[in-house]
Parts: sequence; structure tokens; C-alpha cells
Amino acid sequence: MAEKINTDVIYNELVSELVALDHLPGEIISENYLCKRYGISRTPARSVLQRLCQAGFLEIVPSKGSIVTPIHIDIVNQYIFMRVAVESKVLQNFIRIATPAEKEKVRYCIAVHESAAAPYMDSGDLPLAEVDDLMQKDLQIHRSYYQATGKLFIFDLLTQPKPDYSRFIRLDIVGGSNLKDVIGEHHRLMEIIDGGQSDQIETLLSQHLYGGVRRITPKISTSQYKNYFIE
Repeated sequence: MAEKINTDVIYNELVSELVALDHLPGEIISENYLCKRYGISRTPARSVLQRLCQAGFLEIVPSKGSIVTPIHIDIVNQYIFMRVAVESKVLQNFIRIATPAEKEKVRYCIAVHESAAAPYMDSGDLPLAEVDDLMQKDLQIHRSYYQATGKLFIFDLLTQPKPDYSRFIRLDIVGGSNLKDVIGEHHRLMEIIDGGQSDQIETLLSQHLYGGVRRITPKISTSQYKNYFIE
């Protein structure tokens, strides 16, 4: 039983590191590395690597081993397409049924995120230590209207770590280059909610969720980003 718990802990820790881009595409994560790092035998190390491969974070390359996968921009786009479709329905339902208190919770979460982002809005120099905090505060905005509409199960499914989308979002926020866009879109979201403008939700969500694609796609071939993406 203890060994199973250990492999779960190791797996989750490595997923967090992969999403945080602590292990870059093309990097080898070997059985020997896991055995030495965690003091485990080859059998549980192999099990962890297999799970990471099944989840899409690693791939087995003959004669090399377990390699961190690149980001597939096509999968990122497909995931965003799905999320826009689902979240538009959730928000339209929220606008229809939300109480004043539930609307104020969304407003509060937006304000908390903006306050945390404010020191980095102009400098564009976002410390790595702040990235996770800002990402969590952003998620709380979205979580608030999923919760109000009784759709937390869907929210949890959509926000589980994903090898392509989760790392892509991390790239977009590192450096703070997306903060002004994101905060402006959050304010517009609140205006739409207050005005009951359900017909404008899908357009805004498309702009909001595809923002990273607009910002990063033109730079994929540059030295800053090319090693992260599949050719």
C-alpha cells in the first residue's frame, strides 16, 4: 500500500513540475533519475513513467528513453474550442439564474486577481514565484460561476493538468505579457453579466480564451518559443 501512495505522490509532483515547465520538451526523465531522486526501485519508477506517457507528458523514443513531449498547438486550439462551447453555456445559465450575491462573488474574484496582477501590469516582469498564484486567482473567477450553476464536476474536468493546454497557458502568463488583455476581458465579462447580455458571452470568451494563441502563435518559430512546440 505504501508503494502505491508513493507512486501517486511522485506522479503528481512530476505533473506539477512539467506543467510549470521545470522539465522542458526534449528532456529525458529516466528510471535511474527517479530511482535516485526518490529512493525507489525500478518497478515503481517504471510505473510512474508509464502513467506520464499515458497522460501525454512523456513519450518513449527508441534508443533514448522517456522524453518530455513538445506542445501541440493544434491540440491547444481544439481544447479552447471545447472550453468556449462549454463555458458559454455555463455563463449564459449563470446570467439567467445568478443571485446578486453570486454576481458579487465573481466581481470580488476579479478584483482579487487584478490587485495581485497590478504590480506587474506595466513592467511585464512577472516573477516565477507569482505565476502560480495569479493562475489560481484567475481560476477562482471561472470557478465561481461554475459553482453557482452546479457545474463544479465539469470545472474540475476542464481544469485538470493537460500536457498541451496547461503548459501553453503557463508560457502565456510567464513574463506578464498577457495581464492587460486578461484584466480588460475580465472587466468586460462583468459588464456583460451585470447587463444580462447573454448573446455577447461566446464572442467575449472566444477573445479571452484564444488570447494566448494570438499572443504566442506568431512567435512559435522564434528562439524564445521554438523548443516548446512540435514542428
